[in-house]
Amino acid sequence: ALALMAKIIPENTGGFIPVLSVLLSISAILTSFFGIYLGFYDALSGIIINIADRFIVRGKKFNNFLPYLVTLTAIVLLWGWVVADVSTMALLQWTVGTFGLVSCLIPCYLIWRVPSLQKYKSPAVIFVSLMGFMLVVSPLFKLLEK
Repeated sequence: ALALMAKIIPENTGGFIPVLSVLLSISAILTSFFGIYLGFYDALSGIIINIADRFIVRGKKFNNFLPYLVTLTAIVLLWGWVVADVSTMALLQWTVGTFGLVSCLIPCYLIWRVPSLQKYKSPAVIFVSLMGFMLVVSPLFKLLEK
């Protein structure tokens, strides 16, 4: 959109386009960060609540303490990651199988098995299944690597 604006709007705008470009980049980075953070926060909250429900009856006190517990858990997990010197690329290579299972194979299985989803059956489902299978098997190639 900014490239189109740069072609249409004259250059004598006083540097408006470069400033707008920087603001757009900053807002894109912040939006991405907060989206990932909120997803991680919700997932970690769900895990903590699931574990806590097995041992205690949750009350108002626990619900008030939960954000602090999630923050503390996130800090400890990230600290452990840094101390263990885990490579981000290695982590991506090992977890891509889970992505293939959750994002490709399970939806395709549901399309084939759930009657209300039968309308979505198409050759694309077979293609997505093959891609999901490739994603699930790809960590095995990491094991075979020298």
